[in-house]
Amino acid sequence: MPDYRDMFDDYPEQAPLWAATFATNVSDFTALAPIIIPAFDPHLEWGPCRWQTRDSVNLPRKGDTCIVAFDSNREPWVIAWWPFG
Repeated sequence: MPDYRDMFDDYPEQAPLWAATFATNVSDFTALAPIIIPAFDPHLEWGPCRWQTRDSVNLPRKGDTCIVAFDSNREPWVIAWWPFG
């Protein structure tokens, strides 16, 4: 997996949050999820990432949109998501 820090030179005024989509279906509430951040590369998968649950029923599906933040360890976290369908 590429190191996203190499890409930040292209973003001198880096956005604190990034629009993304889930790259695959999430299988259960403890599973990590790969995401795609189109602003970096529309085909490159990041993660797998931790993600925030919304309720005790719904899991993210491939194509669901999400917002990603990078923590102080430069790891991506999905902090919010919305179903594609």
